[in-house]
Order: sequence, then C-alpha cells, then structure tokens
Amino acid sequence: MLLFAIKAYNDFTKKGVLRMPQEFEVDGKKQVFYTAEELAANALEEKTKREQAERERDELLSKDAEKQALIKQAEIDKAKADNDVATMARLMEEQKAESLALIEKRDNAIKSEKVNVFLSADVNKFGAGGNLNNDLETLIKARFDIDYNIDDKVIVVRDKQSGQLVPNLKKHIVESGNYDQYLSGGSASGAGAKGGEFAQLNDKNPFKKGEHFNLTKQAEIVRSNPSLAAKLKSQI
Repeated sequence: MLLFAIKAYNDFTKKGVLRMPQEFEVDGKKQVFYTAEELAANALEEKTKREQAERERDELLSKDAEKQALIKQAEIDKAKADNDVATMARLMEEQKAESLALIEKRDNAIKSEKVNVFLSADVNKFGAGGNLNNDLETLIKARFDIDYNIDDKVIVVRDKQSGQLVPNLKKHIVESGNYDQYLSGGSASGAGAKGGEFAQLNDKNPFKKGEHFNLTKQAEIVRSNPSLAAKLKSQI
C-alpha cells in the first residue's frame, strides 16, 4: 500500500492530477481515502512506521554481528594462547572473509538505495506518471547499467548495448525519441497517463461550448481522469 500511495500522491503534487477516492489495504483492512491530503498523511505515517521497523531490524542485525565477531575473536585468542598456529590462521582467515562480506553487503545496500532514489527522482521529473512511470523505470533498467561509485559518490550510467557512458540520463531519454509514450507531454493515454493528450487540452476544452465541444472526448476524460474532468469543467 505504502509505495503506491506515495506514488499516487507524488503524481498529484507534481501534476495536480489524482483520481479520488483511492482505496488501499491498511493493516489488513480496506480503507478509503477521499482527499489527497488524507492519503498523504497516511502514507507519511506508514513510511515512519516502516523506517522505525527497519531501524530496529538493523540494530538487531548489528548486535548479532557484534556478538559473532566477539565469539570469533575469543576463539582466536584461545588458539593464540594454546599456540595452535593452524587453528589461529584458519580463524583469522574466516574473520577476514566475514568482514569483507559485511563490507560488501553494506556497500551493495548503499548502491541499491542510491540508484533507486536517483532513478525514481529522474523518472518522476519527466515521466507521464502512474503506471507509465513504473514501465519507464523497467525499460531504463533493461537498457542501462546504473551504478553508484561509493568512492567518488557519483551515479554512473552506461548504455548496455554500446558500452558508452551516459553523462545525462534525463537528456538521453528525452531526446532519444524511444520513450515518448512514457514521458510527460507524450502521446500516451488512458488511466495511467497524466501528461499525454489530456495535458494539452487547456486551449481545446471539450466541455466548453464552441468549436472544441465534444461529448465523446468528455466521456473519455471523465472515465479515465475524473480529476482532470473536474478541472476542465471549472474552466467553463
């Protein structure tokens, strides 16, 4: 529920479009949200709960790792006291391997978080919104290798087909012409599209009496995007 709610609210704050009411499952029960503000408040509460649970989990894992490290060091100290060179060497190798594994796990977690934040932020800037943003993220991940350089603290994007570095992913995506249907202002339409043809209707309002009055288009907008329909009606 949380991720979808946050995406829905982000679409609303960025484009002013959010179909309400929205229904999500909260703590195992169906709950209906009638306003974007109510949805945002609940999403924030759920996000806070999740972050707290993650912190508690990380603390437990950290304590367990510390405990295992102390046990390993005690075994090494005993082998040293017993002058058991072979056992001491084996334990020290195990200790080194475990330390490297922990470092790698930590680095991978950092990289994954940085890449996800980077990609989500970029897609939210130029994507059409809704499910199209999810599809666009999937396509980008399939086409590009996106990594985070921990030493230099920079995102590195490389085209999988050409092997070339992509210094500006947003510019590359927008100018390539291969993803237009997923971009804000593109040609996509339907429930998942927020920035397609409907976004261009300000000067061609089908609800307004005149040359652009169109009952078919009205029905299509009401069905696909009730919030936009209400906005266009208010401009009459």
